[in-house]
Amino acid sequence: MKFIFRLFLISYFLLNTSFGANILLPDYSTMKEYIKGSASFSELEKQAEFDKALSDELKTEFIYTDLKECLKYALNDNYDIKIKSKLYEERLWNFRNSVVKIIPDIHYDYSRQELRGDFLVGGIVPVAVHEIATNLYFNFEWNWFNKGRYFFDVFQNKYLLNKAKAEQKFTFEETLLKTSLAYYNLLLAKLEIEEYRANLFELRYYKEMAEARFQAGLDRKYDVKRAEADLALAVKDYETSVNNLRLKQAQLSSFIGLDVLSAVYPFETEVSEREIFIDKFNLDELFEIALSAREDIKAMRQKIKADIVKKHSNISDVLPDFVLSYNDGLAGTRRTGLNENSSFVFTSTISLGKNLLAGTITKMKAEDALIKSEEMELEKKKDNIRTSVLSAVLTRDNAKNGIKASEEEFEAANGSLKLAIGAYKTGQGTFVEVLDAQTIKTQAKLNINRNIIDYNKSQLQLLFETGLITFNSALENYQGKYSQEVKDCG
Repeated sequence: MKFIFRLFLISYFLLNTSFGANILLPDYSTMKEYIKGSASFSELEKQAEFDKALSDELKTEFIYTDLKECLKYALNDNYDIKIKSKLYEERLWNFRNSVVKIIPDIHYDYSRQELRGDFLVGGIVPVAVHEIATNLYFNFEWNWFNKGRYFFDVFQNKYLLNKAKAEQKFTFEETLLKTSLAYYNLLLAKLEIEEYRANLFELRYYKEMAEARFQAGLDRKYDVKRAEADLALAVKDYETSVNNLRLKQAQLSSFIGLDVLSAVYPFETEVSEREIFIDKFNLDELFEIALSAREDIKAMRQKIKADIVKKHSNISDVLPDFVLSYNDGLAGTRRTGLNENSSFVFTSTISLGKNLLAGTITKMKAEDALIKSEEMELEKKKDNIRTSVLSAVLTRDNAKNGIKASEEEFEAANGSLKLAIGAYKTGQGTFVEVLDAQTIKTQAKLNINRNIIDYNKSQLQLLFETGLITFNSALENYQGKYSQEVKDCG
């Protein structure tokens, strides 16, 4: 039976020369229709069906989302933001605590003593007594100046409060950036899975074709083995991409405050370039914006101001101290009764500083050295920010150029695949050339998505490096693109 089948194929090829040597390989457009339109490959025809197949493979239900929803979740549930919010709250109450210290201390004292036995009067004459003594006092004490420390503490805590507020805002910005980058990484993982899966099905089709042609005696055993090798590599790439998707899902879930096993999944089935307002600034303007708008720079400046106030607060060691106290109450015994007892005291104390001023001076010198080191750290931070801004600009430009190059590469790869198939059909090309062209075409398509996402990520990175990233700017010109099938599925 197999001999009759081979004889039929050879006769058909000889009688139908218009088909060249490739009756089993249709033209490219027909092949694509077969791959994406036949019953066996129908899951590639609809995005919803592809997603369903993938979720079944991962044995999980996808949580569909987009960039806007992820940013909303992150700003509400991200742990870093919650931690910084509590630290800001702590600094706020410390500041208020330093302010209320100007309020005097008021307290009420009550004491009752039973005196029994011999006591020395004047330290000489012994007197035997059995008495109960009682004291009732209302006390008022106001150390309003506190050697000037009150004012130093208020200003120092005010600067530390400003520092905590800037750090909170910076964490807010970091969360916007990290969430956006994690979302785009997940979207890229999804798009790569689709391309790897399409490549897998196409190579599986080529392998079946090579086996059929080998059985007919038209192709070499080498072609079959090469198809098997390419298919095995495609399987590995696909499985790796699936694992990569799970990792990216876990990373995004962590940023937005969900369990790391939550299967968040982008609605989008394609990605496009996003142009944002920051493109209109030149490099010098971006440097200037970054150094004035970055919240971490503001936080460092506020910390330096707080430490300067702390250094100057050592002057209080030699400033006079004024204390006003007033006591009003009743004192007496069981026999004499309670009698009015009150006192008004104003105390002024002048100090020569700690350790005859030597302790004060050495402490100020140490704090002055700390301030100078913080100022150096600030200048270093400025240089690092300039470098980061430059890096973001260059990455953006490279990605922009990469998009154009990868699109041209894909068009050329598509044409190359068509030519390879055409040459193979007419017997002027080899099966290996078809497989090589298929690999190049798949890689070119992957490069388009990677470069577009790299461009969008670099835009967001540039927003962050210049201190201009906000919820609205992170979403500027963002339009999640997804197919109607996904909408209906959702």
